[in-house]
Amino acid sequence: MDDLETLIIAEGSEWEVTVYDVRHHAQWAQESFRRNPGPSQGIYWHHTVSRCDASDVEEQYQWLLQHRSEGPYGLPYNFIVFPAVPHTVWYLNDVDKAWPHTYGHNDATAVCAVGNWDTNTPPASLAERMWHVSHALMVMWGHEIEVYGHRDTFATACPGRFLYAELQALKHGTA
Repeated sequence: MDDLETLIIAEGSEWEVTVYDVRHHAQWAQESFRRNPGPSQGIYWHHTVSRCDASDVEEQYQWLLQHRSEGPYGLPYNFIVFPAVPHTVWYLNDVDKAWPHTYGHNDATAVCAVGNWDTNTPPASLAERMWHVSHALMVMWGHEIEVYGHRDTFATACPGRFLYAELQALKHGTA
């Protein structure tokens, strides 16, 4: 764990966020296809459906390693946010590549919350942390980027009805 590096996105702005950069620690997913580097064409919110309440960085890292081969795609998200305070953010897959997370939109960026937010109520400020990461990316790229729930473009409950409602309230300024 001593070799975990951090990366600051949108440094110096109100949206600054520090993430654990583990892109080169493991193969988290298979790349879908090459895309041109630069700003994403969208940001998609997801949830893992699996649970992890670990607030300890070591336990979160171990959870990530244990889940990297689950399902047909592994962990294809660019960023994963853990539900336990302080809502630690992990950078898994390079934003300049395409990963299989949103059918028809794999060239977009994926921000995922650990947990099943279709059946469980998200902890306080989890949605705010995901919104914060989304804005940090916009600051990094220098312009507004449309943000969607996975469910907005595919028949799925993702990112869960409860988290989706909170994210939509933030997106529309009603939170």
